[in-house]
Amino acid sequence: MSLQPPLDYVAIGVALTAILAYSLILWFLGRRAKALDALELAVNTLMYIMAIFLLFAITARVCALMGLSGLPDSRQVVEASGVFTKVHELAVNWITRLVQLRLVLAVAPFTFPLSQALYSATGWQRMIFEFTAATYLALAVYAKVLAQLMPLLLPLGSTLTCIPRLRRVGSTLLAAYLSAIPIVVAAAVTSSSISNGSALQPLNVTRVSEEVSRLGPSWNPLTVSDEAARAAWLLADALSRSLVTVSLGAALV
Repeated sequence: MSLQPPLDYVAIGVALTAILAYSLILWFLGRRAKALDALELAVNTLMYIMAIFLLFAITARVCALMGLSGLPDSRQVVEASGVFTKVHELAVNWITRLVQLRLVLAVAPFTFPLSQALYSATGWQRMIFEFTAATYLALAVYAKVLAQLMPLLLPLGSTLTCIPRLRRVGSTLLAAYLSAIPIVVAAAVTSSSISNGSALQPLNVTRVSEEVSRLGPSWNPLTVSDEAARAAWLLADALSRSLVTVSLGAALV
């Protein structure tokens, strides 16, 4: 599999011809130092074009290793944003349900101590839910913005990278486009990690409230803590895998 960089070959050809013509004019005018500088500029431009082709060849290999048939398109990135949004909403729902249950327990005097016990027993789970919600929200927003800009990033970034004065801007745009690869792979990893949906379903506050009403002070808050722990571990596993994928992808890009 090979990926063809969408370079504007006409614009690049015209620019190289103009640089070479300018170099020849300077040479015949006796300004040979400047002529050599212009010639060096043309050679550097050709080298960057070769570097872009090499980059896309490596990218094709990386995509193949990750099970992708080519560079991700904007549709796949939008779908990845949907996966991240789903996990964000799951984490937020868990935070909300735990707060709701604590408020329900705090209303009645005989269950107020249970609300304090519940808060202590679910401390580390809430931390994971909060960090997961914030991280996946950031990933979802980034993926959504990236999907909107992708039609411009690839052709513009590839072409500007070959222009000396705009090379840094072009390489930045190209790197932003290629970041779609780890984003799509991270979404696939996340979907695989949260495939056990039953353990991730947010807490049923009504059911737990009925149990508390029936059992009274003898109700054990550790039952909710264990339920939250199972969901927290699944979300933490998905988050860690996604962050590793994105980090490795960013390092390669």
